[in-house]
Amino acid sequence: MTRNEIFTELKNVIYKVQILSGEKHFNIDEKIIPIGNLPGFDSLRAVETTIELGAALGCEIGGDINLFVSEDGKRALQLYEVVDRIYEQIK
Repeated sequence: MTRNEIFTELKNVIYKVQILSGEKHFNIDEKIIPIGNLPGFDSLRAVETTIELGAALGCEIGGDINLFVSEDGKRALQLYEVVDRIYEQIK
């Protein structure tokens, strides 16, 4: 699976989770930082998104880490960084 395919699935899952959570439609690009920038997107929604994405990709991702936050937990990640983390886990 390519980074582009992962990004497409990730974007679709974020849209789905946001809409199911009652948020309005919005544009997502690879430079957006979901935590803190998308309405209502917090660590709980990041977990929901990770689980949904794993199902969409047909594999378990994330494990015990929040894919949307840096390894030291001090910085929310841009989507391209999230895609890189996922790519490294499933390649």
